[in-house]
Amino acid sequence: MVVRERHNVAFMVGILIGALAASIGALLLTPLSGRETREQLAAKVGELRGQTEGVATVEERFDDDAAARLSRNLEARLHDPARDGVGGQG
Repeated sequence: MVVRERHNVAFMVGILIGALAASIGALLLTPLSGRETREQLAAKVGELRGQTEGVATVEERFDDDAAARLSRNLEARLHDPARDGVGGQG
């Protein structure tokens, strides 16, 4: 039981040291200031929002077109049972 507890403590210490090293590395190697990084990130988020809104609009139009085609197809089959091989000819 003691060995398992030591393993858990060592694992947690390793995680903390790794997180600290990553934080220091990020601070030392970043090319932009915090304000510049936030501005760049906000601009990218705005671009992605615009792109996803365009995709959503296209998807909605596609869904509307598909629903209309499906509706017309079902109506045609209901009005003309011979079209799908069911009914009158047999």
